[in-house]
Amino acid sequence: MKAFVMREYHVLLRKDAEDAEAPDGGIVLVPDRFSWAALFFGPFWFLWHGAWPLALATGVAWGLIGILPPVQGGIAGLLFSILTGLEGNAWRQWYMRWRGYEDIGLVLAHDADEALALALSHVNGRT
Repeated sequence: MKAFVMREYHVLLRKDAEDAEAPDGGIVLVPDRFSWAALFFGPFWFLWHGAWPLALATGVAWGLIGILPPVQGGIAGLLFSILTGLEGNAWRQWYMRWRGYEDIGLVLAHDADEALALALSHVNGRT
């Protein structure tokens, strides 16, 4: 069944020359899908991906949600968790562009390894 499951990955390329010498060619892949880890772990998920400003922002949002009365805080927390799961990868992509990565397109692949191979072949073929 694996042959029928294709996922979209945003391909981001570091503009600095020093990262181009890395084995991955300075490429970061950001999947275009819902993130269960972002839903459940929010700020820690952003820290795992090195997006500390997003981790700080979501941590502050959770702190503000925590001072709401229990019913409103529960509803707001649930909605914010769902929003983070839905948009977490888009926020990561925005952060990577802000850090100087160039969005060079989308890749359709079965998994991240295949996506990286396709992205590397595309980047190495660029002039």
